[in-house]
Amino acid sequence: DTNHAILGIRRIGKTSLLREIERILKESQDPAHVVYLECSDLLTSDDYIREVVRKLNPRELPRLHLQRYIFFFPDFLERMGRAYKSKIIFLLDEVDNLVIMQRGDWELFRMLRASANKGACQYILAGFREAMREQYLLDSPFYNFAQEVRLSEFTRRQAHDLILTPMENLRVRIKNK
Repeated sequence: DTNHAILGIRRIGKTSLLREIERILKESQDPAHVVYLECSDLLTSDDYIREVVRKLNPRELPRLHLQRYIFFFPDFLERMGRAYKSKIIFLLDEVDNLVIMQRGDWELFRMLRASANKGACQYILAGFREAMREQYLLDSPFYNFAQEVRLSEFTRRQAHDLILTPMENLRVRIKNK
């Protein structure tokens, strides 16, 4: 039930980890409804909400422009949770641009936080510098929003164990280890 923030430098494996989480969640015995969103091109609240509605219930897209998002979106997420008879787990990849564009207003992230607090949704997000920084700012909606999972480079020993040990088990010897 905890939100998670997967943080790390570029090309460290955040997207691969999110995709693996998605696969595991979809194969689990008690499947939640999992929604993966690539957020690098979602720069406004409108963009984000439109994409979520498109993924969860595209029939509501035509009337979306008539709604005030701050009222519509939390209600929409609760309705979708009831319709799917499960919690909705959002996997939000590349959130940094969205964070930059929301900074100062935070309306979207306040809605995400409210939906998580109500238990309608759970969020696993991945980001780099901006997401890392917001985790520690008291006035940010990210503060205490998610448990941090920090990805870092492999140590030499970890790389050895990951690459050489399986190869040695296959009786493949690598010179110049």
